[in-house]
Amino acid sequence: MSNNTDYIDLQMELENLIIQDYDKLYACAFRMIDNQQDAEDILQNSFLNAYKNLSKFRRESKLFTWLYRIVINECYKHFKYINKLPLVRITENLGVTEKEFFESIEYNCDFDDDLVMDELREKCLQAFLKCLPKNQRVCFLLKTCT
Repeated sequence: MSNNTDYIDLQMELENLIIQDYDKLYACAFRMIDNQQDAEDILQNSFLNAYKNLSKFRRESKLFTWLYRIVINECYKHFKYINKLPLVRITENLGVTEKEFFESIEYNCDFDDDLVMDELREKCLQAFLKCLPKNQRVCFLLKTCT
């Protein structure tokens, strides 16, 4: 087999992997970042980086492991970017205090108990993950999301 054929096969394997394991990769990014849009952006950047650097894949691990590591690295880049952003209060441009702002919100008490419990469990897990150092968070996610 020629190198070109091997590369094309590897591209096809990567494409299939992205389709088959998108949910696993998304779960990893979402649990690290806790934001749907940012997790999707991270996956998009990860897939682009994987395609650009596919020729550097040394086959020392499975392709999924290599792609998963790219996703984790993109999450780290996101954390660095977020830490550089200035902190802005949500009421800063509204001309009201935070207390006035939150008192003005109307609350709806019609809810499904099971849905609330599921959301509460997810939020507790997210809070737990945020308390862990980044390297321990990665270990936890590698164990539970793959």
